[in-house]
Amino acid sequence: MKKTLVVIFLLKCSLALFSQGIAFDHDSWQNLLAKAKKDNKIIFVDAYTTWCGPCKMMSKSVFTDSAVGAFYNKNFINAKIDMEKGEGIDLAETYSVQAYPTFLFIDGNGVMQHRSVGYQEPPMFLTLGKTALDEETRIGTMNRRYEEGERKPDFLYRLAYAKYNAMEPDATNIAEEYLKSQSDWNTPDNLDLIYEFSGGLQSSMTKYMLSNKDRFNTRFGQAAMNRKIDFIVNNAASTLKADNPDFESLKATLVSLDASTADQNLLKIKKNHLKRTKNWAEFGNVSVEYFKKYPSNNPQELNASAWDFYMYIDDKKQLEEAVYWALQAIKIDNRYYCNDTAAALYTKLGNKVKAKKYIQKAITLAKSEGADYSETEALKEKLK
Repeated sequence: MKKTLVVIFLLKCSLALFSQGIAFDHDSWQNLLAKAKKDNKIIFVDAYTTWCGPCKMMSKSVFTDSAVGAFYNKNFINAKIDMEKGEGIDLAETYSVQAYPTFLFIDGNGVMQHRSVGYQEPPMFLTLGKTALDEETRIGTMNRRYEEGERKPDFLYRLAYAKYNAMEPDATNIAEEYLKSQSDWNTPDNLDLIYEFSGGLQSSMTKYMLSNKDRFNTRFGQAAMNRKIDFIVNNAASTLKADNPDFESLKATLVSLDASTADQNLLKIKKNHLKRTKNWAEFGNVSVEYFKKYPSNNPQELNASAWDFYMYIDDKKQLEEAVYWALQAIKIDNRYYCNDTAAALYTKLGNKVKAKKYIQKAITLAKSEGADYSETEALKEKLK
């Protein structure tokens, strides 16, 4: 009887463990590799940082899912590693982790078999795990097939998307290689690929998309196209030389694509370039100039710029401009993230009354939205 009770107790404990989600192993990396080799399993690595919002959402809502836990606990050795501390620093460099969260699937020899980036709901995250187990579909196998010379169009198409989802730097090159095999770029699949992979102002895909705006507007909608063009413009700053950017050539390209928006887009690119090169004094000046000339009704754009000023700008007049952007963002989208930015800016300006007001608003909204407001609580403590 006692033995039966013990078995039932252990069974209940086991079921409880699985119902709690993924069970992470916090052993050293070398020991994890040894376990993976011994058990012939792949290591799933949640490559995270403490400041990453989507990482926290994964931990709260996905890793705790019972179905996710059952699948990952059965099939993988699971590791949760901060990429900015301890062994995580070297692992981030070894596996080129540049965005968070990144999900790595590593075999016992330390070879990356599959990877993906960004927040995923439980069903998608389960699909990711199944793909990582499938030798035919995981990116490590597909990369080896490409290196061995496989170039069938359908294979290139799938490889391009696999690399894109893994944020591998040559994803666009594979997409372009695929398109060279296509006589008709206007098929639904090809239009989707062009829209997804367009990024550089000078790329053949971007030029094709901007030369056929009506076709893409019909398929994706005007709002989506505006967001895509905005992304392309923002991305252009990363192609400029840090010390000697060629703005004249860039302006000529922008005029050829759309003369009516060329000046605005060029100023936006200058702003982004100054941020990338950490020229904070000029970044502040150009940002203020940009929003005075081209007032925005995009809450994400307003909030992001306001937060940049909180992080990098100390000039009081410019910080007051940033407060205005934050308040405009709140008028358009009264959510936690906008109120948190206003609270942070008022704190930096030393206006404790308004800082406390927006801290309370931010916390109240965070609770209703299910957002993590620990940083806002920390800000509140500073004002005591």
